[in-house]
Amino acid sequence: NPRLLDSLATEMMNYPADSVLMGRAFFLKGLAATYSANAPLALRNFKESLLYLEPGIAYDERFNYEVVLKNLAIAYHRVGNAKSGDSSFLRLQELALAQKDSLKYALAIKGRANGLMNRQSFDSAAVLMREATLILQNLEYRGIASSYLSLGSIYGRIYQEEEALKWFRKALVASDLLPDKRMRARVYNNMAVALRALNEFD
Repeated sequence: NPRLLDSLATEMMNYPADSVLMGRAFFLKGLAATYSANAPLALRNFKESLLYLEPGIAYDERFNYEVVLKNLAIAYHRVGNAKSGDSSFLRLQELALAQKDSLKYALAIKGRANGLMNRQSFDSAAVLMREATLILQNLEYRGIASSYLSLGSIYGRIYQEEEALKWFRKALVASDLLPDKRMRARVYNNMAVALRALNEFD
């Protein structure tokens, strides 16, 4: 609920001496703006949140500098500032490398790949997405299905339907590990599009 998030954040701002609380407040305001489809406002709030936080500190399980930076990168892409979005994802890569965190490193690469895909730079996106996917695969990442699906989607965009189907089939197998079956439905939908392109209507 964006209104609830924004209201909660406003209450937090009554304690300006607590820098972490202020960082969290601006982060919540950024999320509220994101859920309200107001990317410019989300961008401003995520930038403000980062001013109160330090890299490498886990304030809690779901709130840290890197999480805010990831949301900032996505917001940059949503307002059409691809250069700053890519720069933010590169910064995430650097932080992950310094922290020797392979998962964060792979997810940062995946973020860059998604940015390239949104700009229709499909060949470059495919290279990065394959790199991220291989790392996540080696880590036995539970959410690997989304990476397989993204990679298949990229190949579908450059009319390599057979290659796309290979990754969609991997996504289908991996989706069995997820409690939410919406991923499985998305995979089937993408497989149907690829098969239609190959004239395999049956």
